[in-house]
Amino acid sequence: MTEENKNDLNSQAAEDNDSFGPETSAAPREAWGSKLGLILAMAGNAVGLGNFLRFPCKAAANGGGAFMIPYFIAFIFLGIPLMWLEWAIGRFGGRHGHGTLPAVFNRIWKNPVSKYIGVLGIVLPLLIVTYYNYIESWTLAYGYFSISGKYSGIKERQAMETFLESYTGKSKKESKFNIPVPADQLSSPTAEVKITFDKYYGEGIYSIDYEFKNASGAAVKGSSEFAVYNSAGADTRLPSKSTVAAEISSIYPGPGDTLASKPDDIIIKFKSPVPSDSVKAGVSWNSTYFNGYKVALIFFLITFSLNAMVLYKGVESGIEALAKIAMPTLVIFAIILAVRVLTLTPVKAGALEGLGFIWNPNLSMLCSANVWLAAAGQIFFTLSICTGAIQTYASFVKDSEDIVLTGLTTAATNEFCEVILGGTIAIPASVMFFGAAETAEIAKSGAFNLGFSSMPIIFQQIPLGNILGAMWFGLLFFAGITSSVALAYPAIVFLKDELEYTHNKAVSLVVSITFIAAVPVILYFDRGFLDEMDFWAGTFGLALFGFIEIAYFCWIFGMDNAWEEMHHGHAIKIPHVFYYIMKYVTPVFILALIIVWGYQDGYSILTMSGAAAENRPVLWGARTLMAAITVFFCFLIKKAWDKKGQVHA
Repeated sequence: MTEENKNDLNSQAAEDNDSFGPETSAAPREAWGSKLGLILAMAGNAVGLGNFLRFPCKAAANGGGAFMIPYFIAFIFLGIPLMWLEWAIGRFGGRHGHGTLPAVFNRIWKNPVSKYIGVLGIVLPLLIVTYYNYIESWTLAYGYFSISGKYSGIKERQAMETFLESYTGKSKKESKFNIPVPADQLSSPTAEVKITFDKYYGEGIYSIDYEFKNASGAAVKGSSEFAVYNSAGADTRLPSKSTVAAEISSIYPGPGDTLASKPDDIIIKFKSPVPSDSVKAGVSWNSTYFNGYKVALIFFLITFSLNAMVLYKGVESGIEALAKIAMPTLVIFAIILAVRVLTLTPVKAGALEGLGFIWNPNLSMLCSANVWLAAAGQIFFTLSICTGAIQTYASFVKDSEDIVLTGLTTAATNEFCEVILGGTIAIPASVMFFGAAETAEIAKSGAFNLGFSSMPIIFQQIPLGNILGAMWFGLLFFAGITSSVALAYPAIVFLKDELEYTHNKAVSLVVSITFIAAVPVILYFDRGFLDEMDFWAGTFGLALFGFIEIAYFCWIFGMDNAWEEMHHGHAIKIPHVFYYIMKYVTPVFILALIIVWGYQDGYSILTMSGAAAENRPVLWGARTLMAAITVFFCFLIKKAWDKKGQVHA
């Protein structure tokens, strides 16, 4: 390590215009108003949707209590070291007037390419917040649906899943599906055909389209409408009383029938036997839930506007003020819901069995590499490490701040919300109402089905369920918005620090970029646009960036300097064993994740081998968007250095 970098550690004055980075403005940078506000804001950044949705699903699907063994190992060897490291990097940059990583990396490693590597600390969180805001808006919408009774009466998981799909546009207003005639009814002429109705889209008008050959061999076609309505918020309309073919004696459900729940079977009875192999049936469905993207767009605009309002107010008046309201409210809601879940009247299982489903260890699962991979991946998501947000927040702390204790407090707050509260609400409630077997299916199907399909059904079956449902989605919204404003802030701070934009100008540019980028996320959600962005920016990108961070701070800057920076102003000291964990174990851990992720998912995603042909242009569109935003910020980095008289290489 050069003597110049060592002296840089303790420098309190602004640097001259040299290759460390562009000269910063003399204008004072933002600061946190209080230590409590700092801790709550940092905890708000970490505590997100994944604490209450992703974590319980991952735990339940990967061995329950056995999952917690690799989870806490990853927390110790990956989460805590990176948390301390990012606090130190952030404060180090803030001391010299830089709140983002292009300038910090350039200060650590005086190489022309260094600042462009740091662009990941701006682009990754910006790409994530582009689609995160959309998911966040679902929670606001469902909170309203809970209070208004929009989904009241929908008590089947399949129908509630359709409700969500219809909201996002994945399940279209009009959908068609064929119902095959059972093979055991195809051998001889028949006077009756019974077809299992196992595909249920939810409420609305269903049209039975049928075809068969009559006794003379002539083809006969016809249709018959029926309706299913069982929720208070349904936009009901009556089915037509269509006339059935003369050869048919009856159809169930009959023409014009309105049912309170889905039929188990569709039964067609003929006046005289017809060739069974000539019978064909299909059903078309006209949804009454949502008509296109209109409602989703409205709630997205509301959510987006709330995020923008907080960002315009800045660190102390916006982000810190939000955290002081949102975090206590979130915890209070979570505690109320956890207590209510534990005191529910059992339907298919008791509270202890519900907790046991997520906590009882299946030790045989520890032999699966996927369990370890899932646990390590969850730590990345839950602590919001390797996004650039922690470094930006930490750049506003006082130079004497004890980042060891504050970083540990942030991590502990997050784990309390995730492990204690998150592990006591959704999965235990699901076990108590649906049973262990069905809950296992729910956990494997993903966090969206758990949070937005299963939980609304559960809340409808308990007293004051509409209020509890609103609290559930309210805590998810608060968890989401405190994370989304943190993810948007690195780009804003970069524009202010390095290009000397005013605060409002910087926020306006970032808000414009994220809004424009969010449009294809919403419009092509059902075709994998969001999933493509989430893998490259929210999964693979985080691991890659984490490895780069460690390389810069622990190896290029030097572990001795990094250790000294972390302990600057400390009240407690990090156990010395973490010196070696940070330098050797953590980077190897991350590198292993990158290799395994790349081996398991990277190649197939890169080549789109599993994607439908019609979706590939959409996926290329997602990649083009990500590349364009990255190139744009690289251009701004060049502009910042050139503006300050730097020699650009």
